[in-house]
This record gives sequence, structure tokens and C-alpha cells, in this order.
Amino acid sequence: MFPPPSISSHTSRLEMAYFLQKGKMTPTALWTNPALPPVVVGILTALLGGGVLIRERGSLVSAAFCLMTAVGAAWLLASAAMLSSPDEVTALRWAKMENAAVVIIPSAVYLFTLAVARRFRSLRFSAWLSLAVSAAFCAAVISGDRFVVGIQRYPWGYFARYGTLSFPFLAFFFSMMVWSLRLFWMEYRHAESSLHRRRFKAFLIAFSIAYLGSVDYLPTYGIPVYPFGYLPVFVFLLIVAQVIWRCRLVDITPAFAAGEILRTMREALIVVDREGIIRVVNRSACEMFERPEGELLGRPIWAVDRGIFSKEKLDSFLRTNVIHDYEIVRSFPRHGNQILELSTSAIREATGEPAALLCIARDITERRKAEEELSRAHESLKRSHQELKAAQLQLIQAAKMESVGRLAAGVAHEVKNPLATILQGLDYLQRHLSQQDEGTASALQYGREALRRADTVIRGLLDFSTARELELKEENLNDVMEQAILLVKHELDRSHIHLIRELAENLPRVPLDRNKIEQVFVNLFTNAIHAMPGGGVLTVRTWATQLVVAADVEDIGKGISEEHLHKVFDPFFTTKPTGKGTGLGLTVAKNIVQLHGGSLRIENRSQGGVRATLRLGAGKEAGTDGKKKENFNR
Repeated sequence: MFPPPSISSHTSRLEMAYFLQKGKMTPTALWTNPALPPVVVGILTALLGGGVLIRERGSLVSAAFCLMTAVGAAWLLASAAMLSSPDEVTALRWAKMENAAVVIIPSAVYLFTLAVARRFRSLRFSAWLSLAVSAAFCAAVISGDRFVVGIQRYPWGYFARYGTLSFPFLAFFFSMMVWSLRLFWMEYRHAESSLHRRRFKAFLIAFSIAYLGSVDYLPTYGIPVYPFGYLPVFVFLLIVAQVIWRCRLVDITPAFAAGEILRTMREALIVVDREGIIRVVNRSACEMFERPEGELLGRPIWAVDRGIFSKEKLDSFLRTNVIHDYEIVRSFPRHGNQILELSTSAIREATGEPAALLCIARDITERRKAEEELSRAHESLKRSHQELKAAQLQLIQAAKMESVGRLAAGVAHEVKNPLATILQGLDYLQRHLSQQDEGTASALQYGREALRRADTVIRGLLDFSTARELELKEENLNDVMEQAILLVKHELDRSHIHLIRELAENLPRVPLDRNKIEQVFVNLFTNAIHAMPGGGVLTVRTWATQLVVAADVEDIGKGISEEHLHKVFDPFFTTKPTGKGTGLGLTVAKNIVQLHGGSLRIENRSQGGVRATLRLGAGKEAGTDGKKKENFNR
């Protein structure tokens, strides 16, 4: 039916001798030029299909691609074997195997096209129909002689001869080829993202080039065209490999994402069924248990580690719909003792019945160590703070004792005068006890007032000199200042200093320790008195903003030199003569104000003298830094 072709005139005598010697090919012909390229391309095709299946983690698209490349590799490898066969019988056997793969190629390509275009569900009937047609042609190739009717020999080797059944196959082949290319074109035109457009454009070009391999059908009908179908397939491989590497075969699927999440999770994940048998573990779980996955799957969880949970806990966890969080301490051979934080929850069927238990374990050993170190550091800081606070209180108390010593003469004077008044009243009563006149009542009234005054001074002095922690109460700063003025009134009178009060009305109450703020004012008043040894004017003023209650203490002395102004709060710094001060007064005063969360500022007045400004935050808790970013310039 198909006469053997004659050897072309341009074939060299060496080639004729090589291929026609004794009517058969030599055993080493597999590695000659005609057979080697299909072998290389076939192996590369198979490797690409397997690599994509692994890279895409067994997705539907990768499975379809793997099937297509497997059939293509079978065609190329069987074709190479047929070309290099030593005789016609062997060549015919390989020809049938080759064409058994060839008839499946159209269906495999069509399945891949539907999968990558995500059209398999809508066109699944045509997909199964194409597979059925390919299966029928495959059976005809293997069992009959109406598709492959024989073998003919060309200068490059043996090749199959097609019969009448090949014509409907070619119609099927080219129709499926056109339909696949049309689907790629449609997806390319309607792609919404640039990634999809690049992907389908590359597939359209690659398959258009691959279909040029159909030129290998010509020698089957006696047309002596060298079978270079492997070359378009090789170009197809290059293009497809590039598009898969850059654009993948398919977008991220839930299954792929779930697999990646499990693989990259730092926490150990374990899924057990209702009997406690381990069904799923991730890599972190294998590392935690120090066992490979094969030794964990299929075993009861309590056989692997009893500390995770027991059979009783499993039943309890499956009955509830809540997440159970708990910690355990386990000892591992490689890592030693570890603290694990576990979260378990039930996985339920659509009916609501428990199907499995999900357990996520986190190694919190390092976190617990860090927390313990932080706790120890916190306790150390607390102790240091208490020690510093105690030192501040001792410094305050030392300065307070100095102030008490300086005020002793004034207190004595304040106590002596009321006592003298009381004594005079008693004398008057003795002389006029029997007479009922206005003098008796007046004397008694003066005596009572003096007695109250003496009692107030004495009690104030006692409270002032007593060491204690801050006792914060809501107080009116005007009242505190008045009490401090009372304590230094004798010094003011003796130094001939006139006192001016400019106290704001309706001043907001502030939380403070009355005795300690009195100590601050006494120190400020004493410094002002010492700055005006020849007499002068002392002005005290209170004022308030929305957030701050403040007090100013101003004298008209000579002021503080600029070189000393920034040192006034330094401990033991003083410009007073020896015996007049220790240099602790302002240091203690500033510490007291800072303990209240306030601020104390000393500055020279432009008119001469010094202004001391004390600010306290209304409602602010003691112990803060008291630094407000607010303009207090007056």
C-alpha cells in the first residue's frame, strides 16, 4: 500500500552503507545523531513534568501537566528506540508503543488546557469524551493493524507506516489542537491580571510551536521528511519552563496555602482522631518530639508523649466547643526541660459531631526565662527605688532638723508671748475676780486666743519635725502657705521684712503632703529672709491654670550670680557663710516637690532679687516626673 521510499540522491555512500549494511542497524545506533536528540528531549520532558508536579504540590493543573509530559516523553523515547532498532520486527514493536502514546497526546493536552484555564468543571463531558476517543485509538494501535500497518526504512532509520484508521485520528488530533489553542486565546483575551495574561500568552506561543512537531506524520505516509518533531518540543519545554518558573501554573490554592502554612509554622501542630491516633503532624512537631513523621503518624498521642493529654482529657476536649489553653513541663533528651503552652480545640463534622482534635504546642521556655529575668530586674529596681526613696527621706529629715534648729528661737518667742498673755490674764482675774465687768471677759478672750495660737505653733513644730512617708490629701495651697508663714513670722518681724500676700481666690485643691510642702515654703521663706539682711519686701503669690496650681516666692535682695544660678539645687552647694547653712535646703525642697510630681524653679527677677516658683499638678499622682510641656511664662 505504501511503497518503500528510495534513498535520496543526495545521501552519501557512507550513510547508505551505514544504514543498509546487512539490512539492519548496528547496536550502537541509539547514540547516533538520529536517535540521540529525541532521547535527550524525552528525558527533559519527563523531568519537567515530575518537577512541576512536586513544585505545585500535586495540584490538578500539575497532575494534568505531568500526564501530558509523560505521554510526550513516552512518544519521544519510543520514537528514538524505533529509529535505532536493529530489525523491522523490533522497529514495529516500538512503533506500536510510540503511537499508543501519540494517540493520547491530544486528550492529555486538552485536559491540561482545561485545568490551567479552570474550565474542567464546565467542560468535563468533552474532557472525558476526548479520553474515551484516545483510549479507542490506543486499543486499535496495540491490538490491530489498521492504524500502524507496517514499517518502512529511511536513511535516518525505521519509521511506522499508517493505515486507514489514521485519517480519523488526524482529524481528531487537529481538531483538539485547534480547540486547545482557541481556549488559550480566549483566556488570554479575557485575563484580568497581567500575570494571567503573561501566562496564557506564553502557553499559546509554546503550544503553537509544539504542534509543529506534527510534521513527523509525513514520513508515516511515505513522504521522506526527516522527523524533527523533537525540536519544536524542545522549544516548547524552554518556554513552558520559563513561564512556570516566573508565573507558576496556577494561583495559590487553599490546599497549597494550607500545606505551606503547615510547613512553615513555628508552632508544633498535631491532629488526632477520636481514638487519640495521630493523623497529621508538621515539621515543627517532628522536631519537638525528636522523631520523624513516619514514627508519629498512626500512633496514639499518649504513647508518644503522656504529658500532652490523656484519654480522659481527649474525651473531655471533644465534648466541648471551647479552646483549652494550658501549660506543661516536659523533659526532652536533646533539649532538656521545656515549658510548652498548648491550645487544643475540637474539629467537627458538618453534623456537629467531633471528628478530631487539633493541638498546637508552643515552646515558651525562653519566654518564661525572660519573664523571670524581667521579674527579678523589676524587683531589683523596686528595691533600689525604695532605698533611694529612703535616702531622700533621710536627706529631707536631716535638712528638716537644720530648719528646726534655726526656728527654735522663733518658736520659743512665739510660745513665750502667749504664755505671758495668759499669765497677765490670770493676774487680772486674781485682782478683779469679785468684780463683774467687761475687763474680765476681755482678758478671758485674749487668754483663749493666745492659748490657741501657742497650741497651733507647738503642734505644727512637732508635725514638722516628724519623719514620715508622703501622706497625700486634697489641700488648698493657700492654707499650706499660711501655715508656713506662721512658722517664720518671728524671723520676718525681727528682720523688718514686710510681707505681701497675693493669694488667688477659689484655688483648686491639689493632692499633697501638707507637712512636707510646708517645709518647702519654710525653706524658700528662710532663703528670702537671709537674702534681705537689712529688711525688705517678701511677696508670696498663688495662681492657677487649667492643669497647674502654682506659688511664687519673691524677694528684693541682690539675687544670685549667673555662675551660681545653675548650682543652687546641687547638694551641699551654698553661698552663705560658714554656720549659716549646709547647702541641703534647696536640694531637699526640690526632691519633695518632685516626689509630688511637681517642679521647682529658681530665677533672678529683672527688677532685682530672686523668684522661686513651685508648680503642682491638680489631681496628679506623686512620683511622676512632673514635666509638662506647657508655657508657664507669666
